[in-house]
Amino acid sequence: MAIELRLFTNGSVISLILGSAATTSIVHGQTIFPKAQNAATNTSASPSHAPPKLVPTKPSTPLSLTKQPKPHFVNIASPSMGERVLVGKDLLISGTSAGNINATSINCQVSVNVNGIKPYQRATATGPTGAGDYSKWNFTLSPKYTSIKQGQNKITAKYSCANNPRSFYNSVNVTGVTTVSAKVYEINLKVGYGHFISMPTSTNNKERQNKVVVNYTAAASTPTINKTINAVMKVYAPNGTLIKTSSFPNGFVVKHSGTVQLATAIKDNRLQQLTAVAQFMTKDKLQPLSNSVMVKLVFGQKIGNKV
Repeated sequence: MAIELRLFTNGSVISLILGSAATTSIVHGQTIFPKAQNAATNTSASPSHAPPKLVPTKPSTPLSLTKQPKPHFVNIASPSMGERVLVGKDLLISGTSAGNINATSINCQVSVNVNGIKPYQRATATGPTGAGDYSKWNFTLSPKYTSIKQGQNKITAKYSCANNPRSFYNSVNVTGVTTVSAKVYEINLKVGYGHFISMPTSTNNKERQNKVVVNYTAAASTPTINKTINAVMKVYAPNGTLIKTSSFPNGFVVKHSGTVQLATAIKDNRLQQLTAVAQFMTKDKLQPLSNSVMVKLVFGQKIGNKV
C-alpha cells in the first residue's frame, strides 16, 4: 500500500499530465510512462495515424506533340525540283508568296535570281487583287537577263517588303539539257485564229487589240473534264520583253473539246509587231495542263478563220 500511495502521491501530477496517453497505453493493467528524452524528441512529431500533408504543385504544361511548321513566305511552284529544262530557252517560273499579309506590309514583292547572277529580277504579280498582289507571281527567264546552262542550275525566289529588313527565300535546282522529250499533256491546243489590229471600240486609234482563238481537244481520261481551269496568254515585244498577261477572271469549265478566245488591249500604239503565247493552266494558274501555242503577228495582220 505504501508503494502504491507513494506512486500515486509522486505521480499524481504526472498522471494528471499524461492521463490521456496513459489511457491508450494500458497493457495488462500496467501504466506505461514514456521516457523523458522520448517525450522531448517527439513533441513536434506528427502522430503516426495522422494523414500526410498535401503539398500543392503547379499544374504541368501539356507537351505539344505536333511541331508547328514554319511559314512559307515564298514558294516556287514551277519548275519543280530536279526538273529537266532546255538550255538557252525562255523558261516560265511561277509560284506563290505571302503577298501583303497584313495592313502594315508595305510594297511586298517577289524577285528572282538564277545561278547567283545579280541583281534580282522583279517578278510579275498575278494575284487576284491586282498588279501589286504577289500572292501569285511569275517570271519569264530570257537571255536578256541570263539563260539556263547545261548541267545544274539554281533558281531562287526572294520575298521582301519595304518596311521589313528581313527577306525570305525559296530555291529549286533544275538540270539544263540540250534535248527534252516532248511532254504529253492531257489537253492539246491548236491555233484557230489570231489578229493584231486597232481596238474595235477605240475612237482615237490609240489602243490596239491582240486576240488569239485556240481549239482544244482533251483526252477521254483527262481528270479535269467538266472542271474549272484557266487559260493564260502572254504577249511579248520583239526584244522578248513581257508586255501583257491575260487570263479568265474566274476560269472556265473545260469539255472534251471546244474553242477558247483570249484577247487583250495593247495601249502602246507604236508597237508594230508582237508574239503571243497561249496555254491552258490549272485554276490557280500555276501548273500547265496543255501544250503552249505561239503566234507572231504584225500590226494589221489576221490569220486563220475568225469565229
